[in-house]
Amino acid sequence: MNKDTKIKLKKEIFDLLYYIDKHQNKIYEDNPLNIFSGTKGYMDYSDEILDRIIKVIIKDNELKKIFSKDDLSKEIINLIYKDRIDNKSNESIVNHLIELIGSKPKYYSCIIPVHGIDINKKLDLGIVTIYPIIKKEEVFKNNFSINAQNLLKNAETFALIKVKAALPNKAIEIASKEIDHTLNILKFVSNNDTKMLFSIGIGANAENNISKEFIIIDDNNNESVSYKSNYYPMNLNINQLKDYKDYISKMIDIQKRIFYSQSPKRDVPAIERYLFHANNLVAEGLYENTFEKQMSKFITAVESLLGKKGEGISDKISEKAALFLGHSMENRMSIYNTMRHLYNKRSILTHGDSTDLNYYDIYYLLKISKELCMFFFDNIEKFIDIKEPKEKIRTDALEIKFGNSGLNDE
Repeated sequence: MNKDTKIKLKKEIFDLLYYIDKHQNKIYEDNPLNIFSGTKGYMDYSDEILDRIIKVIIKDNELKKIFSKDDLSKEIINLIYKDRIDNKSNESIVNHLIELIGSKPKYYSCIIPVHGIDINKKLDLGIVTIYPIIKKEEVFKNNFSINAQNLLKNAETFALIKVKAALPNKAIEIASKEIDHTLNILKFVSNNDTKMLFSIGIGANAENNISKEFIIIDDNNNESVSYKSNYYPMNLNINQLKDYKDYISKMIDIQKRIFYSQSPKRDVPAIERYLFHANNLVAEGLYENTFEKQMSKFITAVESLLGKKGEGISDKISEKAALFLGHSMENRMSIYNTMRHLYNKRSILTHGDSTDLNYYDIYYLLKISKELCMFFFDNIEKFIDIKEPKEKIRTDALEIKFGNSGLNDE
């Protein structure tokens, strides 16, 4: 951990402890989400300050390699709660957290079900080894002295990889990424036609919580099992979408006109086609299974609304996003700089190298792409009669920049 990270961390942790001290005797009629309940009572904390702490850690070049957002949220709040029970001073709690965050990572053996591969013996694929389920008891007994009877019940095959991380959730993140990369090699060599693809991937065949069974075992033979899913285990209540009634109606109308038209480019205004396309890209990105794929979808959605042939993509699009969505010079500079930073990461990936993407990168791109969709929905009448709206989008951005536009004024 570098000196700058440590200074920032101390400040944010003290802010969180101050908030907790200030609210320790507060009584709520309803239980808010940011209440931690332990064996000896409740502790009220600030999600916003906790998120700031996590961002400092995730942005550190070394720490981001061994910590995940999920791990940090739990560990930080758990440690503060326990230390407060032990009547430790705020200074001691801060030092304890800094010590935890700066501690050396551990090695974890990660066992994850995979599907789509028919094998009857061990398949050695470098850092990843894939086993048929008949080898489950043998693998667990020989390597971990753990009873595997109730594990991997829905799997036909499973992958084993050893990774280095500070806490289990980061181990899962790293393991999943590397296993996915290994499976991509098999997908590449086995599929020669997009019409008939082998269904190969992480998890059992069924897409539910049980299919994503992650078993993590540290070097001390301590075992934990996590059932990971990005999906809500419940159906969407359509009544929750009443605030988006007009947007839904507009998108359905655009889809219908595109569907029935013999020539959508002639019959459907360009801005509506761009908006509908961006909507689809954002939705598809939500359901991608890696940060890299999500980044590609979300940035493409932004480009489908703001991009113009002949312009320098990253600089101009970052500037337009900042001008249309920002409401002050400081806010616009923040959007511009963050988008340029994310474009730089995408450029690194595009040119064949690797870079560290994290939850905050993807969440930011999701937020920007959705806000741009809503911006153009709200202002669609300004562009509806224009055959090539990208030129008007460019000039409107310039007018905002030089203070002559009614768009986005407070």
